[in-house]
Parts: sequence; structure tokens; C-alpha cells
Amino acid sequence: MKSEKEILKAILDKVINPKREYRNQAAEEIMSQPKLFSSLISLVYENHKKYSKKAAWSLEWISKERLDFVYENIDLFLEKIQEPKEDSIVRPLAKVCELLAFDYYKKKGKTELKEEQIEKIVEACFDWLISDRKVAVEAYSMQTLFIFRKKADWIEEELVNILEKNMPTGSAGYKARGRRILEQIEIEKELQ
Repeated sequence: MKSEKEILKAILDKVINPKREYRNQAAEEIMSQPKLFSSLISLVYENHKKYSKKAAWSLEWISKERLDFVYENIDLFLEKIQEPKEDSIVRPLAKVCELLAFDYYKKKGKTELKEEQIEKIVEACFDWLISDRKVAVEAYSMQTLFIFRKKADWIEEELVNILEKNMPTGSAGYKARGRRILEQIEIEKELQ
């Protein structure tokens, strides 16, 4: 009998490249076997040349459909979130953090996220925002931090400082997202 990890690797072997059809197929197979989800998260963090990237792509895809799978494994998801260095793995992790933040916002803070879990997400997003990352990672991180900015006074202040410092030399995407976030913060200040 195959182990969960062997079953998972067999599914991920079918992901030839990051095209939507392959990611969707792998995600559907994994979602049909929910017991594989914790192994999927573990595989993301194993730094396996062949499988970690594919596992991260599948994790993101599943999270869009079934965020409850992430909540059920939130501590495992957050345990090593800052370890991956490769953008093709970090980008899906940043997207999952953004999805968790949107869910938190949508439910007005009544999600399964605990304060210490939010702190881990905030810390990871700040690390990704100040390190040299591709624009998608930075954009997801900005948005997540924007949503969680009221959790502690320093978050909004630090986010504004980083955006103002990096926008002049940032990419067009960085500037656009940064400008939108700064404008929203400014509008909220005017309304207070």
C-alpha cells in the first residue's frame, strides 16, 4: 500500500508545468482525498526540487476553493512559512496568506485565526515585502498587511514607510498596488 506522500507525488507527477489545467487536475485529485492535504503542506516545505513547487501551486489552487483545508492545518501551514526562498514557492504562500486575510476581513474578524497566527502571517508578509521578491509576492503581501493593519498600531505605520521608501524604484505593479493602498489609508484617515 502506498503512503500518503507517495500518492501525493504520483498526483504531482502529472503537473507538467504551471498551466491551469494541470494545477486544477492535481487540486481536484487532492481535494477528493482530504487526508493528503497535510502531506501537501509538508511537501511544500521540504525543499524538494521536483515536488515542492508543484505542491505550492496545488496548495494555492485548493485554498481558493477550500480555505477550510488551510484552517484545519493552519499551524502546519504557518510553522515554516518563512523558510522557502524560491519565488515560485513563496508566491503561492503569499497568495494563501492574502486569501486568509480576505476571509478575516469578510467575516469581520470572526475566523478561526488566532492572534499568534495573524502575527506569523504579518511577520512573513513584512519579510517578503522588504526582501527582493517578484511583484506578485510583494502585491499579495501589501494587501495582506493592509487588511491586518488595525491588529497593531505599528503595522500600518511600517507598511506606509516601506511603500513610500520603495515605490520610487519599484516596478509598475508595485507602484500601482502601493499607490492604491496608500490612497485607501489616506481616505480612511480623512473619514476619521
